[in-house]
Amino acid sequence: MLVKDPQYMLTRIPDHVPFEDAVLMDCIATAYRGIRQSAFGMGDNVVVSGAASIGLSLIQLLKIGGAGHITVLQPSPMKRELGLKLGGDIAFNPIEEGDTLRDKVMALS
Repeated sequence: MLVKDPQYMLTRIPDHVPFEDAVLMDCIATAYRGIRQSAFGMGDNVVVSGAASIGLSLIQLLKIGGAGHITVLQPSPMKRELGLKLGGDIAFNPIEEGDTLRDKVMALS
């Protein structure tokens, strides 16, 4: 089915691009658009809430874009660790931190 609504965009995947790579373009494009619509500037300290596919894309793009300090908020230990490996500077489990999270994040600014 071909969708003709202008809010949807279809792009042909080149033959040399594996589907496993092409499928990530949506996450990367969403993260990139979010950064473009924000007030982010080089050297800014940022908080990324969630380290799933879009959050991890954000972390990498923010690092490339010159973010000063990247704080990752993620309950999953595995995703928190991945967020750090991909460019996050510090990661917190917001569930465990509870009421102290805000103060800890603000202290990093």
